[in-house]
Amino acid sequence: MSTDKSKKHILVVDDEDVYVTMLGNLVRRDGYQVTTASNGKQALELVNQHKIDLILSDVNMPYMNGLELLEEIHNSTEQIPIMFVTGLEDAQEIIKAFRLGVANIISKPFEIEQILHTIERFFNAQKEFLSETDFESNFLQRETSEFILPTNFETIGKINAFILTKLSRRKVFTENDLLSIKLSLYEIIHNAMKHGNLEIDYQEESDIYEKKGTVEDIITKKLENPELRNRKVSIVLRQLEDRAEIEINDQGPGFDHTNLPDPTVPENLLLEHGRGILLTRLHMDDVYFNQKGNQITLVKNYTTTLPALHK
Repeated sequence: MSTDKSKKHILVVDDEDVYVTMLGNLVRRDGYQVTTASNGKQALELVNQHKIDLILSDVNMPYMNGLELLEEIHNSTEQIPIMFVTGLEDAQEIIKAFRLGVANIISKPFEIEQILHTIERFFNAQKEFLSETDFESNFLQRETSEFILPTNFETIGKINAFILTKLSRRKVFTENDLLSIKLSLYEIIHNAMKHGNLEIDYQEESDIYEKKGTVEDIITKKLENPELRNRKVSIVLRQLEDRAEIEINDQGPGFDHTNLPDPTVPENLLLEHGRGILLTRLHMDDVYFNQKGNQITLVKNYTTTLPALHK
């Protein structure tokens, strides 16, 4: 299910008039509500005046920079997700941004389709949790759930919401933890369908952007092939005593995961393609693959301890 853009309010923050105007107009024309600010301090004031769903912010700004804004939001009760749209290159600042919970970093200069696609994918990953169940949070110690999905991208948001609802019920993760899991899970399932089952490689994506097309054009063409269209994605959620494990399997040929870029090298985090796994490695406590490369397991340790059962 696609996002109702008219109900999403985006705050664009940049001290350069040309960028705040260009990005604000770009996002507004795509259907979103938009408010703009020229620095982090002004952005915080606007956050208190409006219901903001996403902040697109530069980093290097006067009065309060993007990292300071991210930290203020991180420590507040609002917990508004932030993406940096920036020319940031400093290694330590990039790592700090991801540790503080930045949702993504988009490099300046950016491609229009790239930034709109990134925003839409982010909102598609944002689904409401169902109501919590105290019984589960107090007594459930172990649970394994298995799911089989068709290669249908509209199912990603639904399964993501369902899994996050189950995890939130146990009250063992902070809101930031749940957001990290949500974003990571969405990226990995999306990759399993796109790169795994449909075998769309990064070169194909680059070529289509150069031709002013969209990734959806490639997906539509690939889905015409019944062999690819009928492939499935299986997901196993294991809720253990001290951690949650989410195993995602696709039916594609796999890939050489031993050659993945190092997520601690900042320039790798700014690549246009292939950042999903890199960001996931930063957000999760452990990530590992099977030998073939068509199965990935995400591990997130609990922030709080489950109540012990008396034997």
